[in-house]
Amino acid sequence: MVAESTGPSVAPTETVEATEPVETTEAAPTETPEPTESAEAREGTEVPVMINSAFLDSSAGTIEVRGTVTEFIGDGTCTATAVSADGTELTVEAAATPDAQSTICAPLTISGATAGEWSVTLSFEGEGVWGESEPLPAEAG
Repeated sequence: MVAESTGPSVAPTETVEATEPVETTEAAPTETPEPTESAEAREGTEVPVMINSAFLDSSAGTIEVRGTVTEFIGDGTCTATAVSADGTELTVEAAATPDAQSTICAPLTISGATAGEWSVTLSFEGEGVWGESEPLPAEAG
């Protein structure tokens, strides 16, 4: 015995049409930031660089920066750059230290810092590799 339906029936094409979008829109294009000139001029493989800490000691006039180069184990040079709110730029370089899982940039001490806001960037250059961190504010300590 077959049960009869007492409700309205819907044709399969109506169900398909109901689940299809009535109007399609294209996603708005996202802007891709232009690479910096230094990134364009560099050769080799870009590797991730991150700042582990950046501490401002305004009484000593220093910013101490520690960081890690991930996805690379080897020799190279770490460069820490601090830029103040008024545009003053201070830079220091030091040899990187490879360890078992990464390459370490620590500690780099930037001299000449005054009280106030500083933005710190850490970059690394090694044989065939380079990288640069995102800017990080120095923490007063």
